[in-house]
Amino acid sequence: MIGESRSLILLSMNKDQLFSDASFVNWALGESENDSTYWEQYLSDHPELADQIMEARGMLIAEKMNLSGVNLNREWSNIAQRIGHSERNQRRKKGLIGVSMAALLVFLILGVRSYFTTPSTPVKMDQIVVTQPGEIRTVVLPDRSTITLNGRSSIRYPSNLDQLDTRRVILDGEAFFEVTKNKTEFVVQLPEGQVTVLGTQFNVQTRTPRARVSLLEGKVEVQSNNGGEVLLHPGQTAILDRNIMVRDEDVAALASWKDGIWSFNKTPLSDLMDRLHNDFGLQVELADQSLLSRKISGNLSTRDLSVLYKAIETMMNVRIDQQPRGIIIRNK
Repeated sequence: MIGESRSLILLSMNKDQLFSDASFVNWALGESENDSTYWEQYLSDHPELADQIMEARGMLIAEKMNLSGVNLNREWSNIAQRIGHSERNQRRKKGLIGVSMAALLVFLILGVRSYFTTPSTPVKMDQIVVTQPGEIRTVVLPDRSTITLNGRSSIRYPSNLDQLDTRRVILDGEAFFEVTKNKTEFVVQLPEGQVTVLGTQFNVQTRTPRARVSLLEGKVEVQSNNGGEVLLHPGQTAILDRNIMVRDEDVAALASWKDGIWSFNKTPLSDLMDRLHNDFGLQVELADQSLLSRKISGNLSTRDLSVLYKAIETMMNVRIDQQPRGIIIRNK
């Protein structure tokens, strides 16, 4: 719970006063873990101010830095976890989730102020598509390239993409790209770097601390913010860390989510738990930590959560109990 005196002061602050508050600025720009914890708790305690605070944060970031480094899935997950652990907010939780998600969308829209510049034309990222938990959506870009967005993901791109010297989009979450080949480069901006192509098919995932780029067809150049650079060939995945790691993988299986299928091959239960959280926004708990030693192989349909749960129970010999915000996995 935030200190009462400090809380009362914050309640009366306007936008300019928030911009002058060191703690607010540190949180908005991601410069202090303590301040992040403080403001997430403040949002949990004062859901009625979520719109105002998140809008102010979006405006500050738009003025101070490029939005491409901000991971909205992580932002929302952090806030939601705070809400979930706050007993005093249980009755207000549903309302806060709706308000805060709306505020985060305002935050995204304010990101339209962020510009990229080509040698000839200033580029405005004025088109935004955001998917809900469990939703898979295909977006056709002005250059006729297609992007299939996984659940809890977003893509930003300029409406005049097909008229630019460089076709640039910004991804947060996970997406499968089928890029139309022409004379201009196609660049996917990631928090950890970027992917550059002319025409190809590849999957990009930015949800985890290390972004992953998996190539199905053609060639792509992957660059990290640290200056690393690799050229990927079909069947390879690049993992962006301090250095770029390249490994051979079944990339078609990795991208099967776009067809409503999860494909596993001796995959640890922890990876399945991550998928359930990343794609559907579920909080997944284990009743017994020994279950982490189990692995899963096979194809699972993700079109219906109840069917997915039954398949997991059968294939892993477990029981799944549904909770208001997620599931608990138990031994049978």
